Amino acid sequence: MQEFINNILKHSKANNACINLKEIEGTLVLEISDDRIGFNKNTITAKEGVGINQMDARIVMMQGKFTIVTSKSNRTVIKVLLPIQEKKRLTSFS
Repeated sequence: MQEFINNILKHSKANNACINLKEIEGTLVLEISDDRIGFNKNTITAKEGVGINQMDARIVMMQGKFTIVTSKSNRTVIKVLLPIQEKKRLTSFS
């Protein structure tokens, strides 16, 4: 979430951003949007896309899904779906 917010502050020239975080049927749903310029996902060079690629890799590692809806002249909406994994309780050996 921190990296997404940093990208909004650094690149979008947004006046407003919205962060929506909720749990739906065992899945954490994060949606972040802004109200200013978007970008063309297809023209990001490897160097420029490192942050997005690293975020995507981390999300995939957690068995999640990551989508970006944007265009050069429109707002950006980022959606992340992450399964909630239950922690196993440790048993004591007393």
